[in-house]
Amino acid sequence: MPVTLFHFTARNYLSGIVKSGIFPTHIEIPKCGRSTRPIVSLTSDPDPSPLVGKSLVGDLPLSGFNLSCWLTANSLSSSTLPIYLPWTSEFRLHIEIPDTDVNLYAFLLPDVQSLGFPSQTEFDQFLIAGGGTAGGWYAYLGIIPPSYIVDIQKV
Repeated sequence: MPVTLFHFTARNYLSGIVKSGIFPTHIEIPKCGRSTRPIVSLTSDPDPSPLVGKSLVGDLPLSGFNLSCWLTANSLSSSTLPIYLPWTSEFRLHIEIPDTDVNLYAFLLPDVQSLGFPSQTEFDQFLIAGGGTAGGWYAYLGIIPPSYIVDIQKV
């Protein structure tokens, strides 16, 4: 039986996702200056509201941890202008991953240590910054193929 999960994204990413799939990216780990292995983050929760302003951004200028990560990724120490990114909770992608796919990991400490989280403290900081809980997050190692996307809805 397939595992049903969700991924949120912005309108300007949809055409690439539909054509080529969802590509993994590094995720910054708060307060340690490191990032995970490239992963696609997925959630079991179809409601994006707990994640808005945390792991899902847009509409409002970046602030806090999200701004810090963006500045670091772009080799900047500060910005005098507000930084806006595409509204990443605009669309919900309904993903069904075969239960035989070995690239899917539950976002629980024993599994994610291999993804780049060396301690419980760093893992907890990541969850708090992202707005989720360990039981609701999943990591996919690799490209999620378009065939796994069974529905796309405007949120």
